Amino acid sequence: MAALISERFAAWENECEERFERLRENESEINRIAARAYGLEGEVSIVPEDRQISVRRADLSRELRSLLSYAVGCMFGRYSLDEEGLVFAGGSFDISRYKRFVPAECGLIFVTEDDIMPRLKDFLTAAYGEETVAENLRYIEENLGRDCLSYLRGEFFRDHCAVYKKRPIYWLVSSGRRGAVRALTYIHRFGRAELSFLEEETERLLGSESREGYVQELCRFRDHLAELVSCGAEIVPDDGVAANYRKFSSILARAPF
Repeated sequence: MAALISERFAAWENECEERFERLRENESEINRIAARAYGLEGEVSIVPEDRQISVRRADLSRELRSLLSYAVGCMFGRYSLDEEGLVFAGGSFDISRYKRFVPAECGLIFVTEDDIMPRLKDFLTAAYGEETVAENLRYIEENLGRDCLSYLRGEFFRDHCAVYKKRPIYWLVSSGRRGAVRALTYIHRFGRAELSFLEEETERLLGSESREGYVQELCRFRDHLAELVSCGAEIVPDDGVAANYRKFSSILARAPF
């Protein structure tokens, strides 16, 4: 059955608000009992302020950013619409665990109109139904204040670093300031095949690019890729996120660590 994200959020917002107010009432009753026991009735505040409540209210912008992060996770197979929780974080990749939405064959997704956007629409189709894709996409973009492609090309990675405490598992491949190449990858699916794929795509772009600044950026990026391939650079899980990111920093967006 087709569903609208706006309706799902409204239901979630109501659930969060009910939980928030229920906890406020419980904490108020505890404060009232304590004040009575210590003879402080009328001397101390009984009803806690919003900031003192230990659960959060729903936040539309935060929830939509989280939804896009989950969508990216599904694109790489970290999550599956067919199972709850974490599905793939290294080890053997079992494609049979993905029925409703199949992850990318390659562990690299270009953040372009003709790569990541069709995948996002396919995700929305699988999760909410084909009939509501256009309306759900419009709802996301209106409430993000920007189109999804622009968000995924830049701000997504900054948000991801903040949520994951500066230890990102989704990496933003970047050729430089001009953005001749922008791609997302997943630390558990990034290896020699993805580096080779990047080399091929860079050569293809060089063959069709005529703007001097972009050509220079692509040439530098190609050289960095060649260096990584020649030295046999690869992910070593035991080294941790930061060390692995630094190893490939010449082809990645600047990270806050």
